[in-house]
Amino acid sequence: MQFRNAPHAVALASVLLLAACGGGGGDDSSGSAASTSSSSSGTTAQTSQITVQGSAVAVTADPLAVMYMGPNGSSSTLFGSNPLNSARSAAASSQTVIAGGGYSAFNIGSLAVTLTQGTVADVSGTADYQVGRWTNGQGKNVATMSANQGAYYVVGKPLALSTNASGTFACSLAGATKPTAVSGTVAPGTLTAATATIDKSTLSATITLTYSIGADQGATLTKTMNVNSFSAGSGAVFVSSVLGSDATKPLLGLVYTVKASSSGDTSGSAVLSCQ
Repeated sequence: MQFRNAPHAVALASVLLLAACGGGGGDDSSGSAASTSSSSSGTTAQTSQITVQGSAVAVTADPLAVMYMGPNGSSSTLFGSNPLNSARSAAASSQTVIAGGGYSAFNIGSLAVTLTQGTVADVSGTADYQVGRWTNGQGKNVATMSANQGAYYVVGKPLALSTNASGTFACSLAGATKPTAVSGTVAPGTLTAATATIDKSTLSATITLTYSIGADQGATLTKTMNVNSFSAGSGAVFVSSVLGSDATKPLLGLVYTVKASSSGDTSGSAVLSCQ
């Protein structure tokens, strides 16, 4: 399946990379000690400049499905000033895995981002997916982030679903990062629940997120969108991708920015398990 908006995302990414070179992102000229090696899940890096919080086994697939959302997400605009892209055929060798878990670099079409120093937080997953949040650091084409901000990713095995079926999939939360306010004015929150219903004949998904951050406690947002697509409107930007190894029990990966009443634009990533 292809993202219907993918050409726009690639074009956007090219513009964003040029803009990022002019400011906001750090560089890795500090000369930190690092080593790399190759594996079936991608390039593996070891560096003293990045701390990993959490753990996950490597997603051993090639190609990979990769979704990335930078730290300046918008709940109203898909193709604004924030790096955002998704691919379902990303070469594993072009993504950098940190020894022990987490990813430190993504190359998705024309979008190339690298965390050179900071923390990869909220790392979790299985052999089919991984979620994580870059925070409290900076990188190449990555704006400087405080501990209250983050850039988000989902990596997984791309899975194709047939529309020659009836009924629905019911989905619930399998793994998620902490949501953060783009402004960085409040501490990271919690995605307390995520559910979705996917129509098997149309692959349209109705997704509901329940989250708490700052003064926004138990807030909810519901969005309907096609799987494997980008969607903006009704106070939220979502990107979704179907992942997994079993078409009867798929996973739904998400990166998102929602408009919280008090905390403002709030971003995160999550994976839902469906059956």
